[in-house]
Amino acid sequence: ELAVRTNADAVWLARMTAPLLSEYKVRHVLLKFPQTLLGGVQLLGLHGRKHADPTPPSSEPDSDSDLPRTATVRRAPPYAYGYQLLLFAAPVALCLPCSLLLRFAPSATDRTLRAAIYSGCAVASFSCVLALRLWAWLVVKAARRRTAPDGAGDEVVLTDEETFDFDGVAAKGTCQFLFPNSSLTVALVTALAASAMCVGAVHYLEPGNFTSRIHGVIGYIWLALSWIPFLLSMFSLMSHPPPEPANYSEDLPWWLSCLSRPLYCGYVFVVDLLARWVWGLETADVVLHWGFVFLPVGWSLGALPLFHVLAEWGCEQVYYHLLGGTPTLTTFRLAWGLTVAGGVAVGTYFVFEYVSVGAGISVVCALAFLQSGDILMLGALQPLPAGSRSRVLLAARAVVELVATALIGGCAYGLTELAKASNADYYMPCFGFLFILSAIVEQALTQLRQPYLLRFVRNPLFSWPRLQLWIDRCLLFFYMVIPLPATAFLCIYLYDEQSEEDHVIWWQCVLVNRAMRWSWQEPMMMLMDLAVECAITAPARQSWLQGAGWGPQCPLSLALLIVSLGRSWAYDLAEKLHFIVISVYVVLTEWKLRFRFYRVVLAAELALLPLAACVILAAVVLSAPLVPFLGIPLFLLGFPRPQRSWYRIGSHTNGSADVVYYAQLLPRLLHTLQHDAVGGAAWALVKQQLGAPMNVTLGYATPGTMYLMRYETRTVIVQVVERGRGYLVFVTKGLELTPTSCHNEEGLVIDEIFDQYENAEPGRRLVLNKYPLHCMTPVTDLVVHTYSISKMSLVGILDHPDNLKKIGQWFWKTLVWVLVGALAKDPDFIHRHEDIPPAVPVPTLDLGVNDSGGDGDEKKKFSSEWYHLVRMSLVRHVGQ
Repeated sequence: ELAVRTNADAVWLARMTAPLLSEYKVRHVLLKFPQTLLGGVQLLGLHGRKHADPTPPSSEPDSDSDLPRTATVRRAPPYAYGYQLLLFAAPVALCLPCSLLLRFAPSATDRTLRAAIYSGCAVASFSCVLALRLWAWLVVKAARRRTAPDGAGDEVVLTDEETFDFDGVAAKGTCQFLFPNSSLTVALVTALAASAMCVGAVHYLEPGNFTSRIHGVIGYIWLALSWIPFLLSMFSLMSHPPPEPANYSEDLPWWLSCLSRPLYCGYVFVVDLLARWVWGLETADVVLHWGFVFLPVGWSLGALPLFHVLAEWGCEQVYYHLLGGTPTLTTFRLAWGLTVAGGVAVGTYFVFEYVSVGAGISVVCALAFLQSGDILMLGALQPLPAGSRSRVLLAARAVVELVATALIGGCAYGLTELAKASNADYYMPCFGFLFILSAIVEQALTQLRQPYLLRFVRNPLFSWPRLQLWIDRCLLFFYMVIPLPATAFLCIYLYDEQSEEDHVIWWQCVLVNRAMRWSWQEPMMMLMDLAVECAITAPARQSWLQGAGWGPQCPLSLALLIVSLGRSWAYDLAEKLHFIVISVYVVLTEWKLRFRFYRVVLAAELALLPLAACVILAAVVLSAPLVPFLGIPLFLLGFPRPQRSWYRIGSHTNGSADVVYYAQLLPRLLHTLQHDAVGGAAWALVKQQLGAPMNVTLGYATPGTMYLMRYETRTVIVQVVERGRGYLVFVTKGLELTPTSCHNEEGLVIDEIFDQYENAEPGRRLVLNKYPLHCMTPVTDLVVHTYSISKMSLVGILDHPDNLKKIGQWFWKTLVWVLVGALAKDPDFIHRHEDIPPAVPVPTLDLGVNDSGGDGDEKKKFSSEWYHLVRMSLVRHVGQ
């Protein structure tokens, strides 16, 4: 009893004293965070090393003295830190005199003088950066030639941190410390960027330009503080970029990391320059003047990502919400989709303005149907298979798409003529009743297709296969038919709105294109939006908004955009609240994740609930994730990023031997997923008979949905990245097969969750979900042909002499049996070859070979050469 109590006290003490950060992580944070805060300046940490490591032997047998050690590290010499300070302050010495000269020179208004100042600053900065980079590159290259004539480097690759050999003031180690990764390309790119940054800073940080936006003493204080972001960004160009906490990809080019912070400053400089001539940018310019000082805070806390990631996120938001597109798999597909959608919007604007409203509606409807499919992006996702059959299929699909586009455009023009001859408000009750009823039925069928109703109660109808098949057909019917009434509704009412306008507004044209495309791109989401519009928004717009004096009626396209944003944010808010509840519940119930002072943290979170609510709302509006601080339920705002979770997409990104198993599994798995979701199954149904079975157990998979699949020791994470009319794009990631304690424990929990889904007691009518707050909810099981990895060892069985002897005896008999069964399908096959006597009879044997599977698949495995090789011996064997 005393021993049990002692062990319990030890476990309790270990739980209550477990640190949030280990010693290594604390050292890593103390080393990297000052560099991030100072823009890359390395004033703390260990960077130098000696050439010898006289380590005295340890007398303790259990110590780690026998572990391999690389080298004793020490701090860099003082002159290395002095060089960094000179590089950090050099832009001030170059740009500050130019800014003051522009402000206080007697002839500062002279354009020639201003042009000379700008040109001199650009040339000086370009020359300095280029000369320093080239000097460092030449010194390092010469040192490598002296030490390694064969071109091999002497870099340390097994050390935890970067180490340098400081042999002199201008030696190789000093150059590598100040200018790592120097090359001709990096030198040229950074020199050009530094010259542009210096010219922009001279104009932006000129006292008169700055104080005209922020007046008084505060303006001069803000001007002095605004030099800090500029200096932090310039150090990335003059020396090296800092470690960024908001890193979305690990394999970025080095020069792109150098340009990230300068691009933020360059964006502010460009807006300030354009605000002088472009109307409407004055307010944005003033806001950026106030927010420019807080850029280092966003960089240090990880709230601002690399600039190209932020730009890609902004383009994706515009493409998805304003243009009716979909999140994309790659940056190329996003750029292509934006280009096509923007060109369509511009073209339809001129059709509306100079042809007629009816022609504009028909063109918009036809092009929206064409954009919703993947016909404009064929070949960008993956190369087409070789052969004439693939080209014929591609040409046939293109012809079908064009014919369907022409038919839809003609029908849209006919609907506009109908709207011209009648009153559009007459059809409102019919469309409203249809959309509301369809939305209710679709949501009910979706819940009945799930194994658990609202994640808590097991669905009693889920075990009825015929009922589930009928539900699948109904969901497919909704997916394929809903775009037709939605398009008809939009054609009638958008024509009625646009015909009342004297001229077309460009933003209304963009929203009309978005509404038309959304009905084909996301039919189920469009059904929900139209139901809300007809139930709430439309009566409100026609009654109390008009009576309250809110001006003209809100256009239908703008109302649909507002409803779509509200629905998307509501779904995202529900998911984030669910994540927060799960995180708090796990900390309270799982002692392994319970840390010291967790009660204090939870109490502080409740006390700061308004601040936490603001963080959650900001994450919802920005479509950004919530990041738990140090793994505890104290959430911070993550940096905005594209929808896809993995930046690097390829055939495989890991060289492990486990890739072989996933390479065989994933093509079959993706094919099954494509036909098991509503988007893929709807158009796959066209290729089959109407009576063929078709499952849609995954339901309506929206972009960003994550699925976790498990079979034996293999675990696959699947994310839906794109969806459109008739296609889905998945990204998969497999867990390595190395058996560790973490993997085994995670796998046991997953198996328990799936076991209660598969092995529910049939006699009980009401079965509650044992894991209602778990982040995983069972959805379905899929049948995929793959290998089974067995842990049984067959050593001594397969290589036994008796077994090898039996294999040699049975091989030819088995081969003859398989080939006779295959040739029995076509008895005239042998008589068609001239090298075989026609008098040899071919027996017609009934070996029980089934056409649908079994040995029918075995015949396909033989190539024509092997088939021809064995044919003669087979005929002779049968003749004998």
